[in-house]
Amino acid sequence: MKLIILENWMIALIIIAVVLVLAFIVFLGLCFTKYERYPVSEVYKKYCFYIPARNEASVIARIIKSIQALDYPQDKITIYVLANNCHPDDDTAKIARSLGVEVFELQDSNVNRVGQVLERFFTFIKEKYGGYDAFDGYLRLDADNTLDPNYLKRLNDAFIKHPTVVVSYRACTTFNGARTSLSSILVAAAMMAFRLFSSLRFNPMITGPGILISSEVITKMDGWHLTTLSEDMELSVFLVKAKIRSHFAHEAIFYDEQVGTFKLLFRQRLRWTKGTNQCFHKYWFLMIKRIFSKMGFSALFLAIGLFPMGFIAILSTLGFGIYATVMTVISGTYDPLISFMIITLILNIVPGWLVASLTFFVERKRIKDVKWYQKIYYILIFPVSLFLYSLADFVGHFIKVKWKAIPHGEKIKS
Repeated sequence: MKLIILENWMIALIIIAVVLVLAFIVFLGLCFTKYERYPVSEVYKKYCFYIPARNEASVIARIIKSIQALDYPQDKITIYVLANNCHPDDDTAKIARSLGVEVFELQDSNVNRVGQVLERFFTFIKEKYGGYDAFDGYLRLDADNTLDPNYLKRLNDAFIKHPTVVVSYRACTTFNGARTSLSSILVAAAMMAFRLFSSLRFNPMITGPGILISSEVITKMDGWHLTTLSEDMELSVFLVKAKIRSHFAHEAIFYDEQVGTFKLLFRQRLRWTKGTNQCFHKYWFLMIKRIFSKMGFSALFLAIGLFPMGFIAILSTLGFGIYATVMTVISGTYDPLISFMIITLILNIVPGWLVASLTFFVERKRIKDVKWYQKIYYILIFPVSLFLYSLADFVGHFIKVKWKAIPHGEKIKS
């Protein structure tokens, strides 16, 4: 009996290993599909940069100066800093005004999410300009970002060809330790996925800053009414609902910081997963229905992305662990517990190693100044990041999550 159980587990492990290797090979091949390149345009569109900023006095000047240093006609750029519920002693708004940019100040205790700030901001834009077409596009950045000098030119090239929604390339240079590198590899992996989705003509799952939205799309949205904790994920849902394709500008590069402590890393993941769960409960069945529409593949991958995989993974691991322990006690043999540990290793650690390895290889030209032995170390510890994400997804189902500021201020190399 013991031998039969062991043989069955070995067969299962071999099948899982073969599936993982085949999936890895297929994904590797798809990632080398050429991403879309755009012809250089001599037409310069007019853009509104908007920067949500809460107590960001330490970094706000850097992003403003980075925008003002762009190789792009400055009369085509308007910058708005969205100073949201800043502390009375914080100088975010004051610094922004001193640098000659517009400031949208908001003091309202009922506004505690970025999506709610954007809702108020676009209402203000509509009232001030009589609509949204005063600008060709609206570009969201974060206060801790910096831009490549040609960032807007390359983004503009993509926007000229696809005047809907364009996602730019988010580069991380903070590979300076285990904590920041866990987050940086995850962002680099997302950019790799964006390249893949763009090649397959699917909508990438929008995350974070660097998103350019046309005035026509904003008008179709009637402003901004996406107010979950993951307003960017909710934007992805809206685009699929509205049958609007988004595109990826691989050459439009901006940089951002990554969190520097495990506490902040977990807090950030907790907010992300909670927001994703909000979108899951609100939109998942709608995305399932949209699988059979024109945006079917985009809806399918979005439905997969919204599904609480981390929660299921933690729950099933706990359940399987308890079952294996009980069976070990009953049978008097360690076979069930050993099988549990092996299967957990393969399902939870090996995929992380594969993703990190593939990311370092595919994005090698964008991940600079990382020595080979550092890459090996970061690959080995990367499953910790996936575990933190799963744990945050699990914990987020049982607690109330509020937005909390992530401290910024580390030096970014560009």
